[in-house]
Amino acid sequence: FLARRIKAGETPTKAVNEIIDQSSSEILKMFLLLGASGGSGEDRAWTPQQAWTLVRSLATSDTLRFNEVLLLDAYKTDGEKALAALEQAELIAVQSSNGRPYSIKPGKPVYQPAFQRLVGDHVLAAKMDLAVLAEGIGIESKTIEKLETELHLLGELPRQPGELSARIGWLLGKIAGSQRRIEGFERESAGLKKVLSSEY
Repeated sequence: FLARRIKAGETPTKAVNEIIDQSSSEILKMFLLLGASGGSGEDRAWTPQQAWTLVRSLATSDTLRFNEVLLLDAYKTDGEKALAALEQAELIAVQSSNGRPYSIKPGKPVYQPAFQRLVGDHVLAAKMDLAVLAEGIGIESKTIEKLETELHLLGELPRQPGELSARIGWLLGKIAGSQRRIEGFERESAGLKKVLSSEY
């Protein structure tokens, strides 16, 4: 592909930049924009937030730990299924040892510079990071809701056995932790919204 461009008269630098631009555009359309893959986006086994999380991480590191990615908020629900689908779509390549996946790399060598170019677009990065943060706020809000429901059930008991005090303390601690995370996400979101409202 590169040789063809050079034969057509492009300089090597220009040819490489064109290939990176084309790859960036493909990634944006196929993985990050909803409904751009010819369907509604609902037929995908991944979300744009999941794809962006990998794009952002692989822009700065050529390899990620498979299990560490599964611990990220974006991959807490159906994470392995999403990673398998992203591998099948060739955004990433998953390496395995004895059948156990252990690392994630860009699907093609040209993708790492393409990822860097996408992350370097401040407006796109702010938009995608905002979507990731909104998803994180939603996850933490659902967590708080579940914890509050259990706390409410425990509060309705006629007598509070002493054995429950540790559980109640644990629930309250979890609620406080989730609330702190939501507040952090909201602070980050405010900064990203400023980028979206001031840059093109």
